Amino acid sequence: MAKGIGNGYPLAAVVTTPEIAAGLGKALHFNTFGGNPVGSAIGSAVLDVSALWLLWLPTE
Repeated sequence: MAKGIGNGYPLAAVVTTPEIAAGLGKALHFNTFGGNPVGSAIGSAVLDVSALWLLWLPTE
């Protein structure tokens, strides 16, 4: 899902269960662009447009 959420900007997401996520807290995790304010703004804008245009409806 990384390409769609950033509209061409390098963003990514992880979707998992709560049980698996609990185990991730025990592992070392590193990301190159983590905490980038531009990436955060772009991700937020993509979510705004998705909500405005109801882009998830064709998937139901």
